[in-house]
Amino acid sequence: MQQLLLFSTHGAKASVLAQSVIRALPLRAVGFRMLPYALAGQTRGELLHFLGAQDPMENDVPCTLRLGRQRTVSIPEVWEELAAPTLRRCIPRHAPILLDRLTEAALDCPAFARTLWDCFQGESPVLALADESLAPRLTALLEGMSPLALHWDGADQEALFEAILTLRSPEECYAFFKDLCTYQELNAMAQRLQVAKMLHEGHVFHEIVEETGASTATISRVNRAIKDGCDGYQIIFDRTEKTEEK
Repeated sequence: MQQLLLFSTHGAKASVLAQSVIRALPLRAVGFRMLPYALAGQTRGELLHFLGAQDPMENDVPCTLRLGRQRTVSIPEVWEELAAPTLRRCIPRHAPILLDRLTEAALDCPAFARTLWDCFQGESPVLALADESLAPRLTALLEGMSPLALHWDGADQEALFEAILTLRSPEECYAFFKDLCTYQELNAMAQRLQVAKMLHEGHVFHEIVEETGASTATISRVNRAIKDGCDGYQIIFDRTEKTEEK
């Protein structure tokens, strides 16, 4: 993977796509993700979550706060005093860099903008996500470089997910996925879910290999998804456990 800019008007869907790309790489990514900041069951803004952070006290720091239904404020100091130096320390590690996602507030901070420029100047692969509205500004900032810029609207995947949500029984799911997937694809997905469940239950790698037949590479990839992914597996675990309790 080279330096890549992914522009989208669907931030959450683009984030899922980016996570899939990063997990397919052989090295663990560095960089950051923006995650929902929830308080008392309500979303109050967004947190900056650094991948592979050394100091937990410097992680999951609020970078935006929602002050009302239609008012959200950014905290520029987080980008200038925390994100910029943390990201700069990632550059010499030559690991894939995920920037999920770049915001107008981040680009307004001179120290962060310089660090971003240095990331794209380096030798590490970079995958950066940004809203479509920031495309002209990022293109100007990175002038003279040649990152691959992709514009993605997620429409095809959205249609697939909407179709899946219409299924009402295990029998309907079985029929649809048998038509949609090859035998190998369906088995691979079922195997990953089994691996994820065993990791969630605390099993070690050699036990999972013996039980599922999965390769250590597959187990490592699923493990990264559980730790640094989009919490999709956790949603399934939580809901199936609640169903079993009933």
